[in-house]
Amino acid sequence: MKQSLRQYYSFFKQFYLWKHLRKVCCKHIQCSDSACSHNLVIIPCDPETVGGSRGDEAMIMAVMQYYKKVNPSVRVFIVVTNQEGINYVKKIGGRPISTWDGAYPLKRVYNSILETKPREVVILGADCMDGYYSPYLSLMLLAFYDLFKASGIATYLLGFSFNMHPSALMLTAFRSVNKNLVFRLRDAVSLERFKKKTFSSCELVADAAFLLQPDYNFPEFSEFQEIVEKTTEYGEANYRI
Repeated sequence: MKQSLRQYYSFFKQFYLWKHLRKVCCKHIQCSDSACSHNLVIIPCDPETVGGSRGDEAMIMAVMQYYKKVNPSVRVFIVVTNQEGINYVKKIGGRPISTWDGAYPLKRVYNSILETKPREVVILGADCMDGYYSPYLSLMLLAFYDLFKASGIATYLLGFSFNMHPSALMLTAFRSVNKNLVFRLRDAVSLERFKKKTFSSCELVADAAFLLQPDYNFPEFSEFQEIVEKTTEYGEANYRI
């Protein structure tokens, strides 16, 4: 019971901080080509490990590949909370923004991202927008989408899934956002759930991970290739029998 009350209090304190920031602190950024044409900020849905799940990693790498193909000089900043996230971001060639720590970091993260003068902001929704894992985290991602849009920065909340039983706290948050925000769901079932539960503008998109380009140069490739070939041979032998 105490934990539920703490979660409720933390959620709504951050909720009202978001609304206050939206009213009085939101800065409209005029981004000139010379100042920030090479800067991209990615806000992951797991700022601790960043690429902790294969799905999250695939989405991040696909985004980075896409922007680097468009502009090889792009500088990619990724928001993190701790040293594990910093190490991962450096490993994949990004630049960490390590301000997502401590209680109620919304304004701190918002301002630190603005300091990079981003041309675009990409937010990973993935499996984390319905509050199943953490309503507080889901609220943060939603708030960033709203705030950076309001700041005049090209901002994208990538396609996400939506649980059959979303958090009641997040339903409150979705129903309070500006009506000009459009949400993108990555499967038809999630789209219908989202429409019925939130009444927000939404559309169906493919998962961003499908943009990921194949890479045959990773160390375990030959090992996996051998396993696949053996499995294929075994399957064909059974089929012939």
